[in-house]
Amino acid sequence: MRLAPTTAFLLCPLTLCALALAEDPAVPKPAEPDPARVEAAVEQLEKAFKKGDAIDKSLAIEENAEVFDEEVATLIAKGLKDKEQGVQLAAIEALRFFQHEEALDALHGTAKRDKKMRKQPELFAALIKAIGQHGNPDSIEILGDDLWSPADHSVIQARILSLGNIRSKESVEELMSMMRKAGWRKVQPFMENFRIALASLTGEDQGKSQPKWTGWWNDAKKTLEVREEPHSLPTGMQRKWDRFWGIEPEKKEGDEPEDEGGDEKKRKRRKRGDD
Repeated sequence: MRLAPTTAFLLCPLTLCALALAEDPAVPKPAEPDPARVEAAVEQLEKAFKKGDAIDKSLAIEENAEVFDEEVATLIAKGLKDKEQGVQLAAIEALRFFQHEEALDALHGTAKRDKKMRKQPELFAALIKAIGQHGNPDSIEILGDDLWSPADHSVIQARILSLGNIRSKESVEELMSMMRKAGWRKVQPFMENFRIALASLTGEDQGKSQPKWTGWWNDAKKTLEVREEPHSLPTGMQRKWDRFWGIEPEKKEGDEPEDEGGDEKKRKRRKRGDD
């Protein structure tokens, strides 16, 4: 079943919007940061990691998370290896929105090599989500690697929805491969996540039925094209997607508060067209 056409809009926090648009060729890349600002950021980060405690390191990371420079990204990435979980989370969140290729490289490296972080589901789920936020096809192999390890719900969900954020046919192929790699008992608890990710990528909705999605894929895989803009989702699915990515609904003057059973509110979404 193809999703009904709707027009919707996303409202993002400043940093979320900035990174979400970074992959769009129609949106100019951020200007080079002021050299004096870079110098100050480097000095603060170096001092924090040399002499500071966990609070000093976390503050230095947060305060310089929008100084989009390679050296700054490299210093922030030091937080990924810190002994304090709070510093690691601060670094992950900063690199999640950091508009420099060095940020994604650091996240990729950690996902590949940090076996200790894999044993900490909260951290590893945040890491996977940060990778997915960049929407880069180079991340597909990492996101799909060993789906069921660790066997933690938040990590597996992050893998699936992160693939749904990468606008590529290869993302669909990886999701369908994941769905077929394990038995029904493992896959079914995550079928709503598969459904949301696949619907956003393809505009199709085969519900939470593995056989229906497999049948659809057998017919569509040779001709499928994934468009640049996400497909709009039904209200409940859209709410789950937005909640995962931290996207807030647009609030207009005079709007009544939205309750769980109310009509879908219009959202301000990045250049999203009709399905």
